[in-house]
Amino acid sequence: MKRGLASQVAAKNKEQQAQAKAQAQKEKQEAQRTMQQTKQFDNYEIAIQIMKARRKNEEAFPSKDIETLVEMAIKVVAANFDRYPDLEGVTDTFVQSEIVKLADKSLPITVTARNIDFEFYWEEKCKKQLKNCKKEDHGCSHKQAYIERHLQTLLENHKAEASIEELKKELEAARYEVFCLNITQLLSHLDMGIVFRYLPNLAYLTLTYGAKHVGMEYERPLFGMKMSDAKIFSECLRSTQSLIYLSLPGNLIDDDLISILIKGLMLNKTLSQLDFSHNKISNSGARKIAKFLLQTQILTHLNLSDNMIHYEGSRYLAQALKVNKSLRHLNLKLNRIDDKGGSKLCIDLQNNNSNLEFLSLSSNSLGHMFCESLAEFLKINRTIRRIDISCNFIDDSNANTLKDSLESNSNIIEIDVRNNQLSEETEAEINEIVTKNLLLSKNIPFKKLGDFSTQNRAESQFSATKQQTAADKRVSVASPNVGNTGREQDSPKRD
Repeated sequence: MKRGLASQVAAKNKEQQAQAKAQAQKEKQEAQRTMQQTKQFDNYEIAIQIMKARRKNEEAFPSKDIETLVEMAIKVVAANFDRYPDLEGVTDTFVQSEIVKLADKSLPITVTARNIDFEFYWEEKCKKQLKNCKKEDHGCSHKQAYIERHLQTLLENHKAEASIEELKKELEAARYEVFCLNITQLLSHLDMGIVFRYLPNLAYLTLTYGAKHVGMEYERPLFGMKMSDAKIFSECLRSTQSLIYLSLPGNLIDDDLISILIKGLMLNKTLSQLDFSHNKISNSGARKIAKFLLQTQILTHLNLSDNMIHYEGSRYLAQALKVNKSLRHLNLKLNRIDDKGGSKLCIDLQNNNSNLEFLSLSSNSLGHMFCESLAEFLKINRTIRRIDISCNFIDDSNANTLKDSLESNSNIIEIDVRNNQLSEETEAEINEIVTKNLLLSKNIPFKKLGDFSTQNRAESQFSATKQQTAADKRVSVASPNVGNTGREQDSPKRD
C-alpha cells in the first residue's frame, strides 16, 4: 500500500517536471523568436524595453525616455547646419534656438554671420576662441565683437601672396556686422579699397602698416605707409559715407604722404576725429592740414602728437582756427614748438574766436614768453576748459600772472603743469584754483582740509552745548523745586 502511494507521488512529480520543462522550452523558443523579430529594429534596446513593459502591463514609451520626432529632427538639422544655414521653413523661434544650441561652434562666419543672431551662440564662441574680448567695446553685442575681432586677425595675418578671394567671401558675409576695426599691423599692404567696398558700415578705423614682434628679422621696407597705399587710402576717404573716426599712428607719414591724403580728406563729408600721431609730419605737412581745417566744418578732434612741427607749422594751424569753428580738441604734444612759437600760437588763438575746449602743448620747449601769452589768452577766452602744458620749461617768474588768469576764468577745470620748473607751492596753488573751478562747475562748495577741521570742531562744540542744555531742561522738568531749595531754606517759615 505504501509502496503504491510512493510510486503515484513519484509519477506525479515526474509529470510536473516534464510539464515545467516543456513550458520553459516553449518560453525559450518564444523569446528566441521575439529576439529574431526585434533584431530588425534599429534600436534594439527600445525593443527590449517594449517586451518588459508588456510583461508588467506598464507604459512602454514614457515621454522622458524616448525622443520625439521633433527632437530627432532638430538633431539631424543641427548636424547638417552647414547645408541648411538659413533654416528655411523653420518659423518657430524656440526650434531655431534649439538647432543653434546643437550646431557646431567651429563653423566659419561665411555660414553663420548671416544666419545666426542668437547672442548665446556668439557669447560661447567669444569665450572659447578670443581673449580679453569685451562686448562693451563692440556695440554691446557678442556677435559684433566676435566678427570684428575675427576680421582684424584675418587682415593682420593676410599675406601678399595669399589668395584674396577667400578674404572677399568673409568680408562679404560680415558686411552688415562690422563697425569698428583696430588693425595693429598690415604686412600685406592690402588694397584698403576692398575693405571699404565690402564693409559699408565701417565707422571707426585704426590702421598701422608694418609688423609686430619681428625681432632680428627687422627690415625697414616692412614698416610705414607707401605712396601706393596713400593713393588708395585717399580714394577711400573720398568715397566713404560712414567713416567718422580715422587713426593712422606709427605709419611714418611725412609731408609727401600728407599731401596725398589731404586730397581725399578735402572731399570727405563724414570724418569728425582724425589722428596722425607718431609720424613724421613737419611744417609743410602742417600747412596742408591747415588748409583742410579751413574747409571742414565737421572735424572736432585733431591729434598731431609726436611729430616734427615747429614754429611755422603751429602758425599755420593757429591761422586756420580763425576760420574753423568746429574743432574742439587739438593735441600738439611731443613736437618741436619753441617758446616763441608757443607764444605766437596763444596770441593767434587770442585774436580769433576759436571754439577750442582742449589744448595740449605738452613736451615741447615752452617757457617765459609762452606763459605770459597763455595768461592773456585765458583772461579773454571762455571756451577752453582743459589745458596740458606739462613737461616744458615754465618757471615761477610768471606764476602770479598765470594764477590771476586762472582765478578770473572759472571755465578752466583742468590744467596739467607737472614736470616744469615750478616750485611745489606754486604748483599746489595752481591745482587748488583749478580744483575750485571744477567743484563750482558741479555746484559743490570748495573748502580746504583745515576749514573742514575747524568747522567740525565748531559743530561738535555746538552739538555738545545743545545736548547739555537739553539735559538741564530734562532735569528741571523732572524736579521743579530743585532750583529753589536754597532759597526755601533761607526764607523764614510761615505759620
